[in-house]
Amino acid sequence: GSRVFRATAVDRQGLEQVPYVVKLDTHERIARERVGVESVEGLLGAASPRLVDYVDLETRGAIKYQFATMHGGEVRTLQKALRAAGTPDEARRLLTNVATRVLARLYQRPRREDLQLFSYYGFNPQYAQSTLRRVSALAESESGDVLRVSGLPDVLPHPRRVYGRLERFLADEPRETAVTWIHGDLNLANLLLDESGNVWMIDYFWTRVGHALQDLAKLENDLKFILLPLPDDEALRRAAEWDAALLASPLLERAPPGLPAGLAADPELARVHAAIEVLRGLAARLLAEAGFALPHPAREYRVAQLRYAAHTLSFDECDQRQKRLALASTCRLAGLLSEP
Repeated sequence: GSRVFRATAVDRQGLEQVPYVVKLDTHERIARERVGVESVEGLLGAASPRLVDYVDLETRGAIKYQFATMHGGEVRTLQKALRAAGTPDEARRLLTNVATRVLARLYQRPRREDLQLFSYYGFNPQYAQSTLRRVSALAESESGDVLRVSGLPDVLPHPRRVYGRLERFLADEPRETAVTWIHGDLNLANLLLDESGNVWMIDYFWTRVGHALQDLAKLENDLKFILLPLPDDEALRRAAEWDAALLASPLLERAPPGLPAGLAADPELARVHAAIEVLRGLAARLLAEAGFALPHPAREYRVAQLRYAAHTLSFDECDQRQKRLALASTCRLAGLLSEP
């Protein structure tokens, strides 16, 4: 619901000023974002927008941001930069640059804390039926605790294996996990890059101390189900095979399994896989810095992935094949998390 503008200005002498960004929204949302920016701008330095000014009215508010060196060439979202990346190595370099310049600075000194992750990620029996209705609308067929997805050969676990038993999952004891400062809603459009390699993070409404793997799970989700194009059912089948391999290991290791030759020949899939390798490496590093032994059980990452994969079923940014891939991933995650 925010209105965001990139603005240019001249002073009274006619001198061109550095471009800035103005964001307008409700008073409550602008005030919350201002608190988020002020909480982490010291950590991020020039990678954070500089809060130049703000306005508080009775019902509306506004923030004026400036970004260091944004005037020096084209600025693109990470999503556009990755789509233009020609090779897996180029995608890997883009993500490594983002991880080094921004994410590693935000995720400093992760610590251990008890979290009930199903509760933390907003799983609620009250909303389970709406999620299961979206599942039914996308599924080719359903029977008991399994379903089929059009274009895929496998019979998949039905998400009701988790959503139908949420009260039991929500009754689980909190488990120790890693927490740190997080963005809270990190997607490929909330990271900006310029031609010189500078990186900025934007949109701090959800910024807080939280689950250290949350942002990384959200970025991986968007790489798989928004960035990856699926022009036909054969591409969908390859992507589902790849996603199943990513989910198969019970351990969160320093890197996901390598791509088999048949999948590595798909340039789009190979590019996204290279980006995910960087994210998984950062996830492992955060766990190690928090004092967990590696490799680490993948359960907590799977809870985060289920939250975002299921939410993707309602995304406007995805086409129908991308939603079917997200449904297949939701099914596999539900099956894995429902195991003892």
